Amino acid sequence: MAARRAERLCTVVLHEDRTSTEDVLCGADILPTGKIGQLTAKGAKCLTILSKARAAVQKEISLHITLGIRFGYVNRMPASIIWVDDTKDATADHVEFLFRDLCLSRADIHRMVLRLDGNVVYQDQQVKDSGTETAIVRAIYADGQVKDSAVIDQSSTKTIWRSGGARYTILIQLSEEMLGQWRDGDMMYERAVHGYLEDLFHHWDATDARHHFSIVLFGRTTDSDKTDGKGDSASGSGDFYYVICQDKPSANWAEVIEEIFEVIHNFNSRHGLVNAAQGNMLHAIYLSALDYVGDNTDPALETTGNSIIAVTAGTGIFECGHGLLKRATNLLLGNSIGVDIVALSSKPLHPVPLFKYQLGDGIEYALPHWADVSFWPEVVGHTAASISTRVAEAVELVMLPSMQTDFSGKAEVSSADDIMDAFDLTQFGSGLEPATFIPTKTDVISLNEAVPTAALTTLMQASSNAAKLPKAGDDNKPEAHPISDHVVRSKSSFSGTLRSRMSSQRKISLGPRGLAPMTGAASAVISTHSAGQSVESSSKAFMPDIGSSGLAKQIRESLA
Repeated sequence: MAARRAERLCTVVLHEDRTSTEDVLCGADILPTGKIGQLTAKGAKCLTILSKARAAVQKEISLHITLGIRFGYVNRMPASIIWVDDTKDATADHVEFLFRDLCLSRADIHRMVLRLDGNVVYQDQQVKDSGTETAIVRAIYADGQVKDSAVIDQSSTKTIWRSGGARYTILIQLSEEMLGQWRDGDMMYERAVHGYLEDLFHHWDATDARHHFSIVLFGRTTDSDKTDGKGDSASGSGDFYYVICQDKPSANWAEVIEEIFEVIHNFNSRHGLVNAAQGNMLHAIYLSALDYVGDNTDPALETTGNSIIAVTAGTGIFECGHGLLKRATNLLLGNSIGVDIVALSSKPLHPVPLFKYQLGDGIEYALPHWADVSFWPEVVGHTAASISTRVAEAVELVMLPSMQTDFSGKAEVSSADDIMDAFDLTQFGSGLEPATFIPTKTDVISLNEAVPTAALTTLMQASSNAAKLPKAGDDNKPEAHPISDHVVRSKSSFSGTLRSRMSSQRKISLGPRGLAPMTGAASAVISTHSAGQSVESSSKAFMPDIGSSGLAKQIRESLA
């Protein structure tokens, strides 16, 4: 850090616009014009100032009355000032601006940043453009701390411009889960409206934002299972959209809440609703984005920025068509439209949001970077950690949900309930004797689909080598364990199931870099395989090799 000059004593006075419109006037002996200094006084905040013009008295520093009152300075207050020789000591790292009720383009923002370059900005300072108040300074950061004033240097200072008047489209997905109950007894749509939406609107009021929002209820009924050849839902096959309000000012949000409940309570359909994963989430996002297509050529003059908020009762997995996913990606990225998905369920252990689509004979997953997902807290007043297990750190091993599970050679099932029912049939079904359950390799593979081929080859080699080991003491061989026959049957079904898993064409798309195969699958299969081998080997008598090593011989002699 550069050395600073000695402290100088001065007197602070206040002036109005009729005296000067500049924020700071300094005497020549105190702070020359164009110099930066740190002004301090007892009972006032430290203030970074830049002398713009000469004061009437040499030993005085004149502050504009609005600036002086904001930082605690009064007229004729004694103070001291320290010159700053190196401007880097007083330069801000980040400056956050807030503007509203107008449309600012990138060119307008760039022009204001050039005008502020080399000047000092203050907390809650009004920034003017063409003589009108355009934005306000909301926060200043330097060296990881919040500052009250700092210098803006275009080469090193990052400016953040936040719009307090944007256009929002709030999508509420009606699904089977949304009309159900949550663990605390509340209905899911009550948590969505009285919980998340009211918190969102109260946050807008607290930040003095003036957004315009539209609310749309959408969903898909169970009769919409017809799809075209590309995997997109056929038009008119059960998708519905109900517009609650359009371009409503955020100050009038209270009257919209009751209307949402009235629509949901009066909702009636001849068919039931599908679950959130099978719904028309991507269709609703795509149709909402079409409303913002012409915003670059014919923008709304009262708002800046467009965003879509989708509220769902699911966990962040949605089925869609590959063609629709490509069109939605091009539309959202080409028009700078942000998408935030708010999930009311617990956070899964795999990355989300995932859009599942069928391409050719295989099923693929896409993790688009134009969408962000957040999980709203389950119970108000309780921490999320006390309700359910959540992942606090980044997920390194990706585990995709199982699409099909082969349980002991039975028919394919697709849910945890079906797996448990199949197991109960093997244990308590008619004509079946109770047997001790041993997890087979098939059960492990169902949780980890992507197993590296090299690891599977090593498994097969280890299994074949174990079968070729010399067997000593056959005449002393005890009676075989009654469970060993069940283990052998499990190994016979392992190869066929494993080959079918290896031939699966499921994969996940994460962009140009892709996703590396999991490493946890191989270790899990090896552990199960080793457990099965240990059961068989435990039924055989152990015969040591007398000529193995001298150390082993000495140990045996000492134990004799």
